[in-house]
Amino acid sequence: MEIEVDARPSDAINLAVRFGAPIFVNQKIVDISAYSLRAEAGPQVASEASAPAVAFDIAKAVQAAGQRHLDPTTHLRAHLAVAVQEERYEDASRLRDEIDRVIATDRFHSLIVAIEKALEDRRYDEAAQLHEELIQLEASVDAGDLPVENNHRKQDA
Repeated sequence: MEIEVDARPSDAINLAVRFGAPIFVNQKIVDISAYSLRAEAGPQVASEASAPAVAFDIAKAVQAAGQRHLDPTTHLRAHLAVAVQEERYEDASRLRDEIDRVIATDRFHSLIVAIEKALEDRRYDEAAQLHEELIQLEASVDAGDLPVENNHRKQDA
């Protein structure tokens, strides 16, 4: 089943990460975009005109990282969507607070949220730095350097 969603960039990234869905970008955005990588300094925005390409590349990387890890808020987000749809705003507020609490105590998902927010606010250099931190965190997970409660890596089937 295919569902088309028109959303703000941060919401589109969030949905794509959570559900493993592709993100499509208007061709005009792609046409004016460029991306610069400097190996010694990590990803950086070459110019304001290249910023959308940086956002797109980081969003794709965050989506891939999200697909490799379990999201402890998925169930809560589904309940939140239902509560909002049914106009149960007190329940929605409680669920939002619980999601915020979980994210605040989960470094991996707090980084994803911070990257999404930085991209939404067009703070591309910050998003690139946070992405580098996410890569380092994943390397720690792979090396077994994190406690079990912080390792949400999906198990291979």
